[in-house]
Amino acid sequence: MHTIKSHFPRIGMRIVKSAAAVGLSMAVYLLLGVEGLPFFIIIAALQGMQQYQRNVREITVRNVFGTLVGAACALPVVLLQYFVLAPHNCPYVWYCALVTFGIAVALYSSVVLGHGDAAYFTAVVYLCIVMVHLDNQNPLSYVLQRLTETLLGIGIGMGVNAMRIPIRRVRDTLFVAALDDVLHSESSILPEYSKVEINRILDDGVRLSIISQHSSASFWEAAGSIRFKMPVILLDGAVLYDPAEKRYLAKVQLEYEQAREITELLEDEELSIFQSAVIDDSVMIFNRHIAESTREIHENMRRSNYRNYIYRQLPEGLPVIYVLCMGTEEKLDEAYEKLKAAGFDKKYKVMRYGHEQKGMGYMRIFSMDADRHAMLEKLREVCGIEKLRTFGNDPELYDVCVRTSEGESILKALKKEAEPFFWKKAK
Repeated sequence: MHTIKSHFPRIGMRIVKSAAAVGLSMAVYLLLGVEGLPFFIIIAALQGMQQYQRNVREITVRNVFGTLVGAACALPVVLLQYFVLAPHNCPYVWYCALVTFGIAVALYSSVVLGHGDAAYFTAVVYLCIVMVHLDNQNPLSYVLQRLTETLLGIGIGMGVNAMRIPIRRVRDTLFVAALDDVLHSESSILPEYSKVEINRILDDGVRLSIISQHSSASFWEAAGSIRFKMPVILLDGAVLYDPAEKRYLAKVQLEYEQAREITELLEDEELSIFQSAVIDDSVMIFNRHIAESTREIHENMRRSNYRNYIYRQLPEGLPVIYVLCMGTEEKLDEAYEKLKAAGFDKKYKVMRYGHEQKGMGYMRIFSMDADRHAMLEKLREVCGIEKLRTFGNDPELYDVCVRTSEGESILKALKKEAEPFFWKKAK
């Protein structure tokens, strides 16, 4: 029986809160007995919906400022329309010119007053006021009503955004998630929902790190917008990297002679061989030959802002983190057999990886001392935290086994332990 997997994105709390804000705005409008449509209050409430709690106050101040400036600029336009244009049956083009001039004044006012980021909301408030028909309503009371409704909507949005399910946050434990069990290839990126949730967890003070086979370049491409505060373990335990400081806190390297003997053994016109070394906390990738079969893949990688290629021989005496071979699966099989024949599979740690391009792959050769568990202990030591909980899809490697192949979510399992409901006991 085949399981059909849905590709629809999950419904996040921002969607739920936005719907709640709309419903609450309409309820408040009805309770106040205001005539008309609750358009202004709803728009203002929705403008306050933010991904992160830490942005709410800043956005609220911005929106209040934009409301006041927009209303102030709309008032003279409404007065001119009511007392001058309408009574004298002026051509509609005059009204259009007046509104156009007014929007320029509104936007410019936001910039001059030092709140250029509020220009958009200023324009929204201004246009919502001047573009709605007045009927026989007093223009001054009309503008004041629109101003009041908008401010009330901002307050509702801020209140709904601040609503949280009552949970406790576990801050005395270091949580480590296996990034490879979320991403399925070197070029994968985290879903936007996962990034938002992880950033929210980090902003709330939960201590979170990741462990991955990815290089620092692939890590930044996959999860660069995540605000990690703890060091992360990359390259299958070869390095401990601090993304906040962009520093390598620990690394297990191949000596220059080791890297040279591996490279000399595997040299082949149909293989691209790279040697990655850390120099002053920057990764330099040395290479002397690009195989034709890998040229397209290499060109895509070369354009990355996170990779530094140097097309020359590895400087004598410089140790490397790993040697990488890239080519067809057939050529990589031959290269692996060469390593085995020379006994290098017992001397070094050899890792094979597939590539999203069919028939292609790559192989990394590390020092045998590169080990996830050893680097986990180093991470614990650097962070100064005794309690450690790891999450992944292998029950022999991780404390919490999450069967991602069956649709289980590492993020969901992490939230369950890092942010338990207040009535549940933390593990």
